[in-house]
Amino acid sequence: MKFLIVHIGIGKAGSTAIQNYLRTQRKALAEIAIQYWGINLENIETIPNYQWQRPDGIGHFQRLPVAQAREELGIALRTGVDVIPEGGCAVWSNESIYERPEVYMHELLALTQEKSIEISCIAYARGHRSYIGSAYKQWGVKHKTYHGRIKGFGDWVISRRDFLSYGKKLCAWDDDFKDKFRLINYDFLDDVVKSFVTFLPSAKTVPPVTSNRGVNASPSSAELMLYALHNNQYDEPISPWGMQAFLRRHQQIENQHPVIHFSSMFPGDDEINKAIQLLDEDLQCVDELLLKHGQPIMEAGAGKGNVAHSEQQLTSLLLSTLLSMVRNQDNRIKELENTLESLSRANPLNVSDP
Repeated sequence: MKFLIVHIGIGKAGSTAIQNYLRTQRKALAEIAIQYWGINLENIETIPNYQWQRPDGIGHFQRLPVAQAREELGIALRTGVDVIPEGGCAVWSNESIYERPEVYMHELLALTQEKSIEISCIAYARGHRSYIGSAYKQWGVKHKTYHGRIKGFGDWVISRRDFLSYGKKLCAWDDDFKDKFRLINYDFLDDVVKSFVTFLPSAKTVPPVTSNRGVNASPSSAELMLYALHNNQYDEPISPWGMQAFLRRHQQIENQHPVIHFSSMFPGDDEINKAIQLLDEDLQCVDELLLKHGQPIMEAGAGKGNVAHSEQQLTSLLLSTLLSMVRNQDNRIKELENTLESLSRANPLNVSDP
């Protein structure tokens, strides 16, 4: 018998920390017969490799039609299973797997019927109150995944209600994988990686887990506003690297778009409660699943204490951050000028008279 452990999500619930551990410990895990297949099966050598088989290939894969996605995923999975030694285990971690059960779950279930392999699926559930705030910062602002200008928190939640209702999708996995599906309450964990490794075979001999706090943490308020200012200049979706590249080039771009209202990006309790009401049905679904899996239900008040910032406070914070960046840049320019001046004095150019 062969074994496959699939971490199916959800996003913003420790997935980056889990993947960092598996990636950095890949060699050590292989020594105890545990293969790490990567995020998008990039560690499986299919012939040829598909365009989406790379760590950042999820967007390409999700855009594939269902039939093509199933075919390519099925070939990659079967290739991977064939090289697992008898009694060995493979691990696959991708926080987007749960979102598309008609593709991922379809092929994983087909694999269990064709191959002598036992597949277990693991998901981590994060309370909707903190999840929607973190998700907005990641996909609403930092990595703008939609067309148009930056949306305020409330508008973004309404536009992404189906995406944020992760419980309904997890129910499908629970129904089909039954006792081979495990749901863990992320909010009650001290360390998500330490939780995850307990599901690996030979858990007592896996490489030790170091601190994972702050891995892919949400940006600070000032950083979030900088992303918003930059990404608001573009109608198309834009990745986080867009702003970083822009800052490196120090290009001056004329501001052709109205300034956004920053206060709409930092909701207080009232606005978050309205968003929670939109997802009430999904929250109940998650609680029922958690109870079924012997986990504590979500705390209704968890994450309270959000304070709505005034436009003046946020503008002041942004200006302070920009001033600090300008001062640091000015110091670097002065250092370069001093270095060039020193080099010029040490090696004066010998220019002959004509």
